[in-house]
Amino acid sequence: QTELKAVLEESEFLLDMLIHCSDLANACRPRKIMTEWAKRVLTEFWRQGDLERLHGLPVGPGRDRQTANVPLGQQFFIKVLVNPLYSAWKEVIPEVE
Repeated sequence: QTELKAVLEESEFLLDMLIHCSDLANACRPRKIMTEWAKRVLTEFWRQGDLERLHGLPVGPGRDRQTANVPLGQQFFIKVLVNPLYSAWKEVIPEVE
């Protein structure tokens, strides 16, 4: 029972990790596709920031179109989120390199 639970938890963790890798995969695509998806995501974030401002709420990080530094934001995104996740995934499944 304990061994089965551990296997199921590990399987669930790996599936969660795979979903996160899929979610962040656009940063790994060819430049034209990556750029288009980055624009779409930024548009979504900035619209949320616009709504936050409209309702008198603090505008969250990365959601202020007026102060956005897109290249710096993309570097941060890749360095802090994408690279560590894919490095960890490579440890689990070395063939992905």
